[in-house]
Amino acid sequence: MERLKVVSLFCGCGGMDLGLTGGFEYLGRRYGRLPFDIIYAVDNDQYCSRIYDANFDHKCNVLDVRDIDIASLPDFDLL
Repeated sequence: MERLKVVSLFCGCGGMDLGLTGGFEYLGRRYGRLPFDIIYAVDNDQYCSRIYDANFDHKCNVLDVRDIDIASLPDFDLL
């Protein structure tokens, strides 16, 4: 199955990103890995970003989305 590349805006602590990527266990149930890879994540809250960074291999950019240079974003399938 083809992996889809995701840019995550307003990622917060990463709950939505975790649900999108799967590959975790919760309340005794295993949720398999899904065909999505987060290739860029951004949030303007430095505290949420620290939690995000502690739970994902990729890092969250602490930035106001209005300051993102759209042309510099990596190629993505889902925003």
